[in-house]
Amino acid sequence: MDDSNSRLVLHLKYNFAYITLILLVALLVVIAHKWTPQPRFTEYLSNAATLASLLLALVAIVYSFVSSESISKSLGQISLISRDVQASKDEVREFVGTAKGLNSKAEESLHQYQQISEQVGGELISLNRAILSLDSHTKSLQETVGDIPSRLSQIEDKFGGLEKAVNNKYAQDENQPTSPTLAVNEHLFSSDSIDKFLEISSLHENLLAIAIVLAYKTSSLFSIEDFCSAVKLNARNKTAGFISCMNAVGLASLTKSESPRVYSVNHVDKMVMAKAVDYLNEYLDFVKHIDPNQHSEFTAKLASVNDLYKVNTES
Repeated sequence: MDDSNSRLVLHLKYNFAYITLILLVALLVVIAHKWTPQPRFTEYLSNAATLASLLLALVAIVYSFVSSESISKSLGQISLISRDVQASKDEVREFVGTAKGLNSKAEESLHQYQQISEQVGGELISLNRAILSLDSHTKSLQETVGDIPSRLSQIEDKFGGLEKAVNNKYAQDENQPTSPTLAVNEHLFSSDSIDKFLEISSLHENLLAIAIVLAYKTSSLFSIEDFCSAVKLNARNKTAGFISCMNAVGLASLTKSESPRVYSVNHVDKMVMAKAVDYLNEYLDFVKHIDPNQHSEFTAKLASVNDLYKVNTES
């Protein structure tokens, strides 16, 4: 911008100089016409005019040369400006292309964002439903948990009554004297009945029957604790229940002594005494080759029961 102003000022200076020179020439011609006394004034004037014309032509040539130079410079600058404009146009075209690409990508991203937003909205709706369902289930669970203490107390009352009834029945069975029928008739059950009894009983229950028979034969007290320790059985309550069953059906008659879980054996059915040991030995012979582990295990337990009452007999 400063370069253009300086060129314009220089051009104006040149024009002012040319005009001043022309005016001076014109003034000289007028003075020469008015004041010259020469008779050949017209000839001189013509010569002066010719010289002035030549001078003006020279000035015009110089002016045209300077003007053409200025014009060429201006044209060069215009050419440079046009090149800059062309480059700017290309840059603008590239920028527009990039802007279009960014716009398409922005539209694509916006579309994807809308899809994600819709998906997230659906997930939020599902989550809301799940939370509502969980809330209802939580309320139901709270109500159920609130009912647990009352139901537990009801169950406790029922089991307390059942335990009391069982204890009363157990006390009646233990305190009931030995039936005279058992003392007179010691052979109440048939051989098939005893076989069925021994067959449906477990091997540990067969060992229990043998232990009761041995205690009866040796006039020894039967101890549940000693028996369970000898056969390595952790089922003392179940053993007491089996003894109560044998008492109830008349297979044996045991009364509780002063020591806890220790019984006096008053009677054992003869068929039980005759078949208990033989049945277990026959079974162990049968499984000797089929299940050697079971055979060795219960053979050792039977020996422990025999040793238990041999010790009692010696003492």
